[in-house]
Amino acid sequence: MKIAMNGRPVLAKARLLLAALAALVVAGCVQLPVSGEAPRLYALAPKIARRVGHRPVPWQLVVDTPWAPAALDTDRIALRPTPLEIEYYGHARWADPAPRMMQRLLIKGFEQSGDIVGVGASGMGLRADYELQSELWDFTASYRRGGGAPTVHVRLVAKMVRESDAEIVATRSFAASVPAASDTMNGVTEAFDRALGQVIGAVVPWALAVPAGHRPGQ
Repeated sequence: MKIAMNGRPVLAKARLLLAALAALVVAGCVQLPVSGEAPRLYALAPKIARRVGHRPVPWQLVVDTPWAPAALDTDRIALRPTPLEIEYYGHARWADPAPRMMQRLLIKGFEQSGDIVGVGASGMGLRADYELQSELWDFTASYRRGGGAPTVHVRLVAKMVRESDAEIVATRSFAASVPAASDTMNGVTEAFDRALGQVIGAVVPWALAVPAGHRPGQ
């Protein structure tokens, strides 16, 4: 038996450590890694068309991380076997948690539009005139009774907030539903990509047009 420098057997230390770890697992404090195949990671990249003939707006925008309910605030890919249940695909993950991915792709959508000079994430120090806040209420693949490929639903409630006085100048809900071509992860994630592209493609021109049409008291 090997003896540690303090005189206690190494084996005894290992037993104590395992006992403590087991207690934490029982208490729900630790999740042990599961052996087997690592989950596949999926990163969405919707294409946002560049608008032609529009001059960039003369103000800057920060995009906040969308709020999401706990079931969607994760990197797991959510599905609905019934309208009142949420489950997750096994062995598949988003490359980032859904709200962070949405924030990054919204920023990319504004950049790709070519209609704004300054846009970035909140917290990066950009001196912005407006902030885009949002709530991600749906980001799931919904199945119907009888099986078959699901339909992907994305719903985002967006709010344009003026930074000078924290006034919400406009609020609007955006939603898209896209049937998946097949009941495979590639088919499902491609439907997520198209649905998200539709939502972001509608959010961007709306947000850019809001400040110009806003009047105090509206």
